[in-house]
Amino acid sequence: MSRPRSRRNSSASSSDPSVTALPFTTGVIQPNDPYRKDKGFSEAPPDAAGDLVVFQDANGNGFYDPGTDTKAGAPPGPRGHALSLSRSGSRAV
Repeated sequence: MSRPRSRRNSSASSSDPSVTALPFTTGVIQPNDPYRKDKGFSEAPPDAAGDLVVFQDANGNGFYDPGTDTKAGAPPGPRGHALSLSRSGSRAV
């Protein structure tokens, strides 16, 4: 199943503690993603500003793989901002 991908990415790598501690935006991690079983998994709706927590799917497998894929914060796009569909790339709802 394809997921929308955000075109803008404002954050550093997943090694950045300010990003690592944030929960993924609801819907970014697929229901069948093995990472959902990880003790570090958490998700939440976008914050009040509309910022998203997404990831760059570096290996293209469609799942979040800590140590391989980069977790990142992404600001909301402008009103009406089009999102493209992709199996890989940063994920956003």
